[in-house]
Amino acid sequence: MKQVIGFILIFSSILIIDCKKSKLDCETQNYGTLKISYGLSSYRHSAIVTLSGTSKTREKITAIGLTSDTLHLNPGTYVLSISSIDGGGAAIDTQNGSSSITQCVETSTSVSF
Repeated sequence: MKQVIGFILIFSSILIIDCKKSKLDCETQNYGTLKISYGLSSYRHSAIVTLSGTSKTREKITAIGLTSDTLHLNPGTYVLSISSIDGGGAAIDTQNGSSSITQCVETSTSVSF
Protein backbone atom coordinates (compact mmCIF):
# COMPACT_ATOMS: atom_id res chain seq x y z
CA MET A 1 0.00 0.00 0.00
CA LYS A 2 2.87 2.38 0.83
CA GLN A 3 4.41 1.67 -2.57
CA VAL A 4 1.16 2.60 -4.35
CA ILE A 5 0.84 5.86 -2.42
CA GLY A 6 4.51 6.64 -3.08
CA PHE A 7 4.03 5.98 -6.78
CA ILE A 8 0.98 8.24 -6.92
CA LEU A 9 2.84 11.06 -5.15
CA ILE A 10 5.85 10.81 -7.45
CA PHE A 11 3.69 10.59 -10.59
CA SER A 12 1.53 13.58 -9.62
CA SER A 13 4.60 15.70 -8.77
CA ILE A 14 6.08 14.90 -12.20
CA LEU A 15 2.84 16.04 -13.85
CA ILE A 16 2.84 19.30 -11.88
CA ILE A 17 6.47 20.00 -12.73
CA ASP A 18 5.79 19.24 -16.41
CA CYS A 19 2.87 21.70 -16.52
CA LYS A 20 4.97 24.43 -14.90
CA LYS A 21 7.81 23.72 -17.35
CA SER A 22 5.52 24.28 -20.35
CA LYS A 23 4.32 27.61 -18.96
CA LEU A 24 7.89 28.68 -18.15
CA ASP A 25 9.04 27.56 -21.59
CA CYS A 26 6.78 29.99 -23.45
CA GLU A 27 7.66 32.79 -21.02
CA THR A 28 11.43 32.37 -21.24
CA GLN A 29 11.44 31.67 -24.98
CA ASN A 30 8.78 34.36 -25.66
CA TYR A 31 6.28 32.51 -27.85
CA GLY A 32 2.60 31.81 -28.29
CA THR A 33 1.07 29.05 -30.39
CA LEU A 34 -0.98 29.10 -33.57
CA LYS A 35 -3.06 25.97 -34.10
CA ILE A 36 -4.27 25.45 -37.66
CA SER A 37 -7.06 22.92 -38.29
CA TYR A 38 -7.57 21.49 -41.77
CA GLY A 39 -10.90 20.29 -43.16
CA LEU A 40 -9.43 17.51 -45.31
CA SER A 41 -6.62 15.12 -44.47
CA SER A 42 -6.23 13.88 -48.05
CA TYR A 43 -3.87 16.75 -49.00
CA ARG A 44 -0.59 18.15 -47.78
CA HIS A 45 -0.96 21.67 -46.44
CA SER A 46 1.34 24.67 -46.45
CA ALA A 47 1.14 27.44 -43.86
CA ILE A 48 3.15 30.56 -44.63
CA VAL A 49 3.24 33.10 -41.79
CA THR A 50 4.81 36.55 -42.11
CA LEU A 51 5.27 38.93 -39.20
CA SER A 52 3.42 42.11 -40.22
CA GLY A 53 5.67 44.97 -41.29
CA THR A 54 8.71 42.71 -41.73
CA SER A 55 10.14 40.23 -44.18
CA LYS A 56 10.31 37.52 -41.47
CA THR A 57 8.50 34.59 -43.09
CA ARG A 58 8.15 31.01 -41.97
CA GLU A 59 6.65 28.10 -43.92
CA LYS A 60 5.53 24.78 -42.52
CA ILE A 61 4.32 21.87 -44.64
CA THR A 62 1.99 19.32 -43.07
CA ALA A 63 1.95 15.71 -44.29
CA ILE A 64 -1.05 13.95 -45.83
CA GLY A 65 -3.25 12.42 -43.13
CA LEU A 66 -2.91 15.21 -40.56
CA THR A 67 -5.88 17.43 -39.70
CA SER A 68 -4.04 20.05 -37.62
CA ASP A 69 -0.65 21.57 -36.98
CA THR A 70 0.83 23.91 -34.38
CA LEU A 71 3.41 26.65 -34.81
CA HIS A 72 5.32 28.40 -32.02
CA LEU A 73 5.58 32.10 -32.90
CA ASN A 74 6.89 35.21 -31.17
CA PRO A 75 4.14 37.63 -30.10
CA GLY A 76 2.88 39.91 -32.87
CA THR A 77 0.42 40.12 -35.74
CA TYR A 78 1.00 37.70 -38.60
CA VAL A 79 -0.25 37.55 -42.17
CA LEU A 80 -1.30 33.96 -42.96
CA SER A 81 -1.45 32.12 -46.26
CA ILE A 82 -2.74 28.57 -45.81
CA SER A 83 -2.97 26.25 -48.82
CA SER A 84 -3.70 22.66 -49.70
CA ILE A 85 -0.96 21.49 -52.06
CA ASP A 86 -0.63 18.75 -54.66
CA GLY A 87 2.25 16.29 -55.09
CA GLY A 88 4.27 18.85 -57.06
CA GLY A 89 3.89 21.56 -54.39
CA ALA A 90 1.38 23.69 -56.33
CA ALA A 91 -1.47 25.28 -54.36
CA ILE A 92 -4.94 23.79 -54.91
CA ASP A 93 -6.90 26.02 -52.51
CA THR A 94 -5.61 29.02 -50.55
CA GLN A 95 -7.03 31.05 -47.70
CA ASN A 96 -5.38 34.29 -46.59
CA GLY A 97 -5.90 36.06 -43.29
CA SER A 98 -4.17 37.38 -40.21
CA SER A 99 -3.76 36.35 -36.62
CA SER A 100 -2.46 38.03 -33.46
CA ILE A 101 -0.19 35.90 -31.31
CA THR A 102 0.13 36.54 -27.57
CA GLN A 103 2.83 35.06 -25.34
CA CYS A 104 1.79 31.74 -23.74
CA VAL A 105 -1.65 31.79 -25.44
CA GLU A 106 -2.94 29.35 -28.07
CA THR A 107 -4.67 31.01 -31.02
CA SER A 108 -6.69 28.84 -33.43
CA THR A 109 -7.67 29.16 -37.06
CA SER A 110 -9.17 26.68 -39.51
CA VAL A 111 -9.69 26.13 -43.22
CA SER A 112 -12.34 24.01 -44.94
CA PHE A 113 -9.89 22.23 -47.26
